[in-house]
Amino acid sequence: MRFMPLSQSISTVSPVSGALDTMDDAAVRELAKELLAQAAEHAKRVSGDAQELQLRQAKIDALTHEIRLLRRMRFGAKTEAMADALEVAPGEPVVRLKRLRLGNGRPIGIQTSHLPEARVPGLFDEAATVQSLYAWLEDRCGIKPIRANEVYRVGRVAPLDAEFIELAASTPAFEVERIAYDSRGPFEYTLSTMRADRYEIRSTLHI
Repeated sequence: MRFMPLSQSISTVSPVSGALDTMDDAAVRELAKELLAQAAEHAKRVSGDAQELQLRQAKIDALTHEIRLLRRMRFGAKTEAMADALEVAPGEPVVRLKRLRLGNGRPIGIQTSHLPEARVPGLFDEAATVQSLYAWLEDRCGIKPIRANEVYRVGRVAPLDAEFIELAASTPAFEVERIAYDSRGPFEYTLSTMRADRYEIRSTLHI
């Protein structure tokens, strides 16, 4: 996409701009108003083109970062840690989604999310068609994440995950534990295994 320089676009539609010394004050003011209007219109076109490019890039990102559902389960909160994380009673129904995260068609990691079934009605039945879990939660359940607590550890690829993540069992990997919250409290407890060669952590420390 090619943009005409602002100075060029103004000069080509303002033939009198080279004769300022022959203009009276009123004519100069009119010319200034004309140039400002042209500049504003040019900026609007540039802004529109930039927004179009951003939208196009967002569509590309959506295509190159994918989620594949591996397994879904419905069961009672099995462990005390899970019940505490979700602030539910032991045995309360929970939906588990085990998903493979891909980048440009290559495995990045496996994420296993646990959500209280009472807060996500319909998720178990629709899980196979859900591409963005958080978009589905906001649209169907009114759940909007406001914060999350994450813990990163060095772990190893489990034998059951090795084939999907395309690494040998026991290969070193990142293990990520996350609890996500909305305005009502915790709604998701996630355990992830991420490939160390395709996933990185960056942080900024203010000292």
